[in-house]
Amino acid sequence: MGMTDLSRLVRPLVWNGSGEPEPWENFGWEQYTRSAAGTYRVFFRHGVWRAVIHCLDRAHFIGEADTLDAAKAAAQADYTARILAALDADALAALVEAGCNLRNAADAIAETENNGAADAAIAAWDAALARVKGGDA
Repeated sequence: MGMTDLSRLVRPLVWNGSGEPEPWENFGWEQYTRSAAGTYRVFFRHGVWRAVIHCLDRAHFIGEADTLDAAKAAAQADYTARILAALDADALAALVEAGCNLRNAADAIAETENNGAADAAIAAWDAALARVKGGDA
């Protein structure tokens, strides 16, 4: 079936804190978010943005960036990679394939009978598959 971009199924991180630092600020501004992977922080120190993840009792440096958005993007990429590493892509593909087989069986039933339940099941499956695959099923 070819689900190549599972990253779009990972929800974006939701950040606490707001605003941009004033040009004179060199210390103390940050945003953070808690996730299943740990607590991500982006902070402004000495004229550069840094992204860090705190897992259990350790902090892991992710990288530096010129802008807040770039630091957040680095944190999101790290989070997405950690989530995707925990998924079994083969199992997901097998589940989608099994669902496609069930949909084909429902199609066969719908063609031989005027069955509203089969039509509703087909429509529900098509919507779910489009969500997973990212477009038309």
